[in-house]
Amino acid sequence: MAATNQDPDPRGRTGFLPPPPGETPNFDNPRDVNWTLNVVVLIVCNVLATMSFCLRCHVRLFVHRRLIVADYTCFVAWVLIVVYSGTIFAMAHYGLGYHAWEVTAEDYSQVLKWLYASSIVYIPAAYFTKVTLLLLIAHVFAVNERVARGIRVFIWVLLFAYTPVQTIKTTICVPVEDYWLPSASPRCISQRKVFIVDTSIAVFVDLVILLLPVFMTWSLGMSPTKKLKIVLMLGAGGAATAATVFRLVTAIRFVDSPDLTVSFVTNDLTACIELTIGLVCACLPSVNVLYKHHQSVRQRARDFNVPRTGRSAGRRQKELSSLWDTVTGKTRTEDTAAVAVLRPETPPLQSAVSEVPRRELPELLLPLPLPTFSRTLPGHLVDSASGPGLVRLDSRVNSTDGRTDGWLSPRTEGDAERARRNVRGTRLWSTIWDGRSAEIPEK
Repeated sequence: MAATNQDPDPRGRTGFLPPPPGETPNFDNPRDVNWTLNVVVLIVCNVLATMSFCLRCHVRLFVHRRLIVADYTCFVAWVLIVVYSGTIFAMAHYGLGYHAWEVTAEDYSQVLKWLYASSIVYIPAAYFTKVTLLLLIAHVFAVNERVARGIRVFIWVLLFAYTPVQTIKTTICVPVEDYWLPSASPRCISQRKVFIVDTSIAVFVDLVILLLPVFMTWSLGMSPTKKLKIVLMLGAGGAATAATVFRLVTAIRFVDSPDLTVSFVTNDLTACIELTIGLVCACLPSVNVLYKHHQSVRQRARDFNVPRTGRSAGRRQKELSSLWDTVTGKTRTEDTAAVAVLRPETPPLQSAVSEVPRRELPELLLPLPLPTFSRTLPGHLVDSASGPGLVRLDSRVNSTDGRTDGWLSPRTEGDAERARRNVRGTRLWSTIWDGRSAEIPEK
């Protein structure tokens, strides 16, 4: 690609393309065609990707406190997305978003150089982003061993598919400098074919990520609402399919466009949006995990919070104890021991603690008279000393006896059992949010 001479400006600069009739190039203040749009979208994508990744890191390090393979692939994907965005920012610095006739030949050469760099970084960024999404799906459906193993095999197949494409894009010209430096006889591979193959693989993988959760969730025994939530959660990463298909169309167009600095903006923005959507969706379960974690922290704080009146009552009780000791000259321990002397003998059915000599026991361990009920409970000892029809609650009266005799309600399914049954039925859904696939212990 060679620059075309045109009427020079006062500083002797020439644009890469001659201006169309009626256009006067302005190299100092070129017309903003897509430059602002390009920069704004790149900033938004990087902010979303970075916030999502930081949120995931916080959850994994401070809530779960353990890392899995998907966390490492997510880190690599985030780094590569930032690097890819950096190459686009460099292209914008040299004139991406302006018409080619308002970009000097030297700046246009720099645009092509950073375009080559972005094409090298894109495939690794796309691969690790899609691998993170696939590992999330495999982790959720880990109970289905065949599906989880099939997803991991597909990850390796995807690596083998991307490797030759990456090799071709790396050596697209021989020597590589011919890609961005004007040459009379450049030896380069057809750029159109490389972009078509590259984007076609991305479209296929996005379709797999979109459709696989739908088929896997359809057979789960849960309500349609929960099925829809799972599909939306796991299939959201496949929503980038629309952006990828659109990028495939624009990639074919921009290769033949002479005004590359304008036409390529759509291509790089769709690629950046595709990568950002994938990374955000891979980190999306961390949002719910963090929300549930903060809810539980607040609940524990409410449960263990001692009211102010309770603390005041405790202090008041200590003050009264000190006043009692001062007035009577005796401690409360002495009074407690005096009362204990007047208690009746320990019944024979009392626990073994009562057999220890009374003088060796602290006051708080002295046996107390057992409470009685005013109704007869069949099958238990009657305390004749307390009167007919009164039953002593000894250590043999337990919940099983109560349910047998009818004075306790029969065993019903408790909260723990209901929670176990609910979790057992929706365990696949819960693993989406907490990132764990441990089996529920049997009763």
